[in-house]
Amino acid sequence: MPCHDGGPSPESMDVVLDAMLCGIASTLEKQNCLQQVLDSVDWCEVGITRQIFDVWWAEHKQRDSVRRNAEQARRDHKQRRQEALDRLSPEDRRLLGL
Repeated sequence: MPCHDGGPSPESMDVVLDAMLCGIASTLEKQNCLQQVLDSVDWCEVGITRQIFDVWWAEHKQRDSVRRNAEQARRDHKQRRQEALDRLSPEDRRLLGL
């Protein structure tokens, strides 16, 4: 079996790798062992500095927070809308074309 089968493009692989790294780092952080794992990484072998990872991780968590807040706002809006619609009488619904 070949190492590369023409799968995801390099651009989509960046997204996949970003998601995988986020999942791994999030899990390690929840288990309070991310710092221990990062301390054991041979950053020279990896080819980047620990600071590069730390900056990426802080920025990634910030983007995730913004995304989650936006998703929650959309869910809240949808729920409030449905609750308002549920209060309408059948006549009100008919008049509004619902």
